[in-house]
Amino acid sequence: MIFFFAAPWAVRAVVHLDRLVLRVLLAPDPVTVRLHSLEQARAQTVDSSAATLRRAWIAWRKLTTSASSIAPTRNGTTTP
Repeated sequence: MIFFFAAPWAVRAVVHLDRLVLRVLLAPDPVTVRLHSLEQARAQTVDSSAATLRRAWIAWRKLTTSASSIAPTRNGTTTP
């Protein structure tokens, strides 16, 4: 009769240990976590660099476009 009342607690303890082992075995290892972190940091850096280059290109195009619109012609006058 005592096993009838103790069995659920024993099963609960075994299931708890099983869950603990599964978490440890299925969790990503530290190298994988670090690699994922580095990949995300690199992607952010590349995106930031692309945005900076895009802004620099737009600024350069504005400067060259505005400078060419007021450039002197062959006869020495400027175009409007």
